[in-house]
Amino acid sequence: MSKKNIKITSAAILTVVIIVIVAYNKLSLYKADVNMPILMYHHIDSNIENSGYTIVTPDKFKSDMQWLKEKGYNTIFFGDIVNYVNGKGKLPKNPILISFDDGYLSNYEYAYPILKELDMKATIFIIGWSVGRDKHKDNITDIYAHFTYEQAKEMYESGNIDIQSHTYDMHNDDEFRSGMTQNTNESLSDYKLYLANDLNKLEDLVLENINKNISFISYPYGKYSENTTIVLKELGYMAAVTTEHGSNIIKRGDTELFHLKRINISQYTTMDSIEDLITP
Repeated sequence: MSKKNIKITSAAILTVVIIVIVAYNKLSLYKADVNMPILMYHHIDSNIENSGYTIVTPDKFKSDMQWLKEKGYNTIFFGDIVNYVNGKGKLPKNPILISFDDGYLSNYEYAYPILKELDMKATIFIIGWSVGRDKHKDNITDIYAHFTYEQAKEMYESGNIDIQSHTYDMHNDDEFRSGMTQNTNESLSDYKLYLANDLNKLEDLVLENINKNISFISYPYGKYSENTTIVLKELGYMAAVTTEHGSNIIKRGDTELFHLKRINISQYTTMDSIEDLITP
């Protein structure tokens, strides 16, 4: 074989190798799997006697966040997941989401200052009708106080807190409806209309009072129906979290982000006990 042919062959091989490497890198980027744990909190109470499955003390929450910080976990928002899935952004090493359900005043009084101090992020899913209230809808029955829209705006503008939807008034479990489930004799069109009216009501209030859009939701009681995802996608939602226990594997190009699992953190949950679950 002549030297000229050898040079041409070498160049051709090099070109093929480069094409393969580029294609492999793009394919690897597209299919990159990321372990995505989401921790779930609710209320925070300084009285340890009130703590339990859904209530933790401020000291417990702070120690949890310090543990994550020391272990090298990086808190993100749900929008970061969507950007990653769509190929529009990168995720930090050891990403993790912190979530709160319901919108209790204790989130503002305790969690928010701790997160600011440690420069960490969390998402709070609020119930529309209960914002700023300490009484139930009957205006008689006491409930744990919920933060106001002014407080929500302060937290959102800090960059440490995102505000998202726990529905306006579907956090109920009664004979009429259980969470976001579709009733047995309810048509898809009626179900879609019911959901749209409820969700749009909260979206309008959040836009008016906080100047932000809603794109993510936490299913009340973790209850939803087969058609819920269809309706949410049509309404422009991008992801939803459940109460199903576990972590999540997120992939580039993944369009199914409406059944994200979470890990409930109680007063008695040690971070060491869930480390295997949240470790990549």
